[in-house]
Amino acid sequence: MLETQYRMRREIQGWSSEKFYRGKLRPHVSVANRDYFSCSPTYFTDSAVVSKRFDSDSYGKVSQDEANFIAEKVARMVRNKEDLRTVGVICPYRAQAGKINAALQDKLGVGEASKVLVDTVERFQGQEREAVFLSFGTSANSSGDLSFLADARRLNVSITRARSRFYCLFSKALYEKSGSRKSADLNEFLNWVANGRTPIKKAA
Repeated sequence: MLETQYRMRREIQGWSSEKFYRGKLRPHVSVANRDYFSCSPTYFTDSAVVSKRFDSDSYGKVSQDEANFIAEKVARMVRNKEDLRTVGVICPYRAQAGKINAALQDKLGVGEASKVLVDTVERFQGQEREAVFLSFGTSANSSGDLSFLADARRLNVSITRARSRFYCLFSKALYEKSGSRKSADLNEFLNWVANGRTPIKKAA
């Protein structure tokens, strides 16, 4: 069993360590306090793990609010002359990836927007970025959607792509629906990113 990882800072690996490694996963000393953005005014006040819940209604598989939040955050990076190739955005559905790409292009222009990798969880495997946004972009109107979003291994891939910062964006509707037994992993994950202290049941 893997016990030492060399990618992400201590706070980001917490959920994965408890869920999949019996709490034994540890960051190597070279990455334990990693903070690529430590001198950046863009991220200076942000924690390593940030959750953002949007209270506006979200239906279907896209969220303009989440897309706008990401575009504004990335635009601040541009103003501070930071490298956009250090940023990635993960979405469960391609429709939300398209919405975010459109928001980035509107805000930054096609050239700058193209530097930010925006893609689905599957296509992000093997990738890593200093700052990663996970944009659920859906209210999960169907039970099929909810089980797809609540898959613990997909959630694990999403959070472990980040090295210095992880942002989790979701709707109030999705959070409320995640309370069912079938979506326990999703509810646990969303609570963990919000406070980092939620008890975690080990993956089967």
